[in-house]
Amino acid sequence: MESYYNVKEYGAVGDGVCDDTISIQKCMDYAQEKKGVAFFPSGTYLISSTIYFGRKDSDSANEFTIQGTGTANTQSMIKMVNDGNMAETGSEAKVCIKGLAFLHEGKSGNILRLEKGFGHGVYDCMLIRNGGNLDDMLYFTGSYVEIVNTGFGNAEPNCYAIRCTTEHGKININSNIFDCRIWGIGKGLLIDSVPGNRPEGLKVSRNMFLNTGEEQITIETVLHVDISNNMLDQCCKTSVLIRPVGHSVCGAFLLGNYISPAKDQVEGICVLIEQDEKSLMVLSLHMANNMLAYAGYGIVGGSNLVNANICNNTINDITHCGIELDGSKDSIIENNSFWNCGVSKKIG
Repeated sequence: MESYYNVKEYGAVGDGVCDDTISIQKCMDYAQEKKGVAFFPSGTYLISSTIYFGRKDSDSANEFTIQGTGTANTQSMIKMVNDGNMAETGSEAKVCIKGLAFLHEGKSGNILRLEKGFGHGVYDCMLIRNGGNLDDMLYFTGSYVEIVNTGFGNAEPNCYAIRCTTEHGKININSNIFDCRIWGIGKGLLIDSVPGNRPEGLKVSRNMFLNTGEEQITIETVLHVDISNNMLDQCCKTSVLIRPVGHSVCGAFLLGNYISPAKDQVEGICVLIEQDEKSLMVLSLHMANNMLAYAGYGIVGGSNLVNANICNNTINDITHCGIELDGSKDSIIENNSFWNCGVSKKIG
């Protein structure tokens, strides 16, 4: 049975005025030492600098939990008005974060930075940040990370709510983003990497992207990503942007999604496979059983798209063209349903 350690017993006040940074850190360090739970009763806990999940001066890999009371009427919230990261992994210890709200009002820094260790979990949380902060909200690099039933209120148009990436010499494999809600005028999810590396086996399912920013899901490099049964609505430019960089994109599966950049029904694009001057490849794009609607274009791609299977999709209320591919190689396009499209298909 896990032992609970109340942050208020370590000096935290939770009134949103007193600085609780030191008290919270003491409680979390002790919870890790005992493989227990650092518990946050209802309240607003003001911090003035980064708090660390796992002691920075320790080699301990003890798993531990950060637990709040939820994000509704009885919410436990950690608030930061200073610049810098709110919370980050300080050691290789696995941490689970549950039932906490995070509010970042500073002008720089991630809300959560999960950079060390692997197997971290973020469950039933809420992350909110103001505009003007050019750092992504949740940044993770490790493997087997789970982000589940968590809300992201992104008020910065130029940055992403979630960034899944890698570091040199470290793999990012088999992570899950499930049942989350992303809203606001900012961007949604970015999948990218350092040179010579790429994430593998990422699953993005049953999420609701209601952000009205320019991109909802952006894929720069990945080896197998499964994007299924999501709602991507109200984007103002490109709902799914595949922009190949580095090792490029291999194995992108878009299955059973509702995709609609409805804020721009003249020039908005549901799915764009971008082609740059280097002609990096997008290999094995599989799209099936999606609904693409209320946009300028449905699917747009060029000669860097190889081995695409675009089948059994419903494409409706498209101003210009449902599917426009110029020079795609070894691709299959069949059994798609078109309704109220300016042009159903342009295949060059």
